[in-house]
Amino acid sequence: MTGILHVAAGGALGSVARHLLGIALNGAAWPCGTLAADVAGSAAIGLVAGQGVQGPMRLFLVPGLLGGFTTSSAFSLESALLWARAPWLGALYIAASVGLGLAAFALAQHGAARWKGRCRFAWCRPSSRRQSALRRAARSPGPLVAKGRVGSPMRPRPPPAARPSAVGQAPGARGWARA
Repeated sequence: MTGILHVAAGGALGSVARHLLGIALNGAAWPCGTLAADVAGSAAIGLVAGQGVQGPMRLFLVPGLLGGFTTSSAFSLESALLWARAPWLGALYIAASVGLGLAAFALAQHGAARWKGRCRFAWCRPSSRRQSALRRAARSPGPLVAKGRVGSPMRPRPPPAARPSAVGQAPGARGWARA
């Protein structure tokens, strides 16, 4: 029963927010309020999905607040009205609403997941070469000067006073190298 109350409370707030946005932005020539609600709602749902929100808060936000805020039925009506006026205008509105909504969702989900370190997209993960460098850097006792390379972009070389001495090592020995 409490889940229904979470959805109802969120839906009431989302519907009122959508109505106020429509009053503020909708003009006679183009339904800007519906487009803005769909794009902002898609971005917000992407943030919720990327953050991994669960339980009562997810019920309040996704089917409640954002379900009442986004406007699939208004989108359908306004698309049909624009199509009746000029087919190209209706097609442009449909493409803009769907395309911008999907883009806003993907960017928000990616940003939220990356912020939490849980990105699932291959293009946002470090490459295998960079992962290897990160693993090596994590295993090392500190910044190394190895094989003629000084530091790395991930771990800059420390000042000379902070580096350990390599006295007693044979030239070319593994481990700490002479600077």
